[in-house]
Amino acid sequence: VLQRASDRIGLPIEDVTEALGMPKRTIARRKVEGLLSPSESERLFRFARIVERARDVIGADGAAAWLQR
Repeated sequence: VLQRASDRIGLPIEDVTEALGMPKRTIARRKVEGLLSPSESERLFRFARIVERARDVIGADGAAAWLQR
């Protein structure tokens, strides 16, 4: 799920998981389990909505630069 979201958002997975506040060990566990917790899923959904809104307002390049700052 995280990899697909990362691909769709257009940011490296490391940037997405950092924005979500997910430690590397948690990511490794979720990869084995194949599921995010409900709170992690909610954070990912919110982050994706923010990215989408930023793209609408300032364009894809501007949104990427803004998110990386």
